[in-house]
Amino acid sequence: MKTDEEVVQQTLRNVPLIGQIELRDETSGLRTDLEYPIKTMNVIKSPVRYQVDTGALIVPDFSTIAEFQVEHFDVAHVVYKKPDKDEFILRKPGDITRKDGSVWTINDYSERKVYSGQNRLFAAVRS
Repeated sequence: MKTDEEVVQQTLRNVPLIGQIELRDETSGLRTDLEYPIKTMNVIKSPVRYQVDTGALIVPDFSTIAEFQVEHFDVAHVVYKKPDKDEFILRKPGDITRKDGSVWTINDYSERKVYSGQNRLFAAVRS
């Protein structure tokens, strides 16, 4: 889809949507492509706006120097509203202090990561 209007129109028609993201890491020069079904799309008719909000996705962590390849990925939700900015909310461990003073470590979607890249949205064709 080429315009915000088309994205909003197809979303309101309940057409299945597919997202593609080309991620680029400025520091390492690495790039990758992600493709995923869009489960949640927020739209406004006037003024015409949309925001992709879907997940969970497996996304690369370009900054890691982990020993094992599987450690080079994060679980995240993708959230964006512009075709050239990729935003992810990463699932990371965090501590919670309880009233009794004990500390629990939980995993939650709590860390924001932004990449430059290219987002493309497609409406699935029904036959």
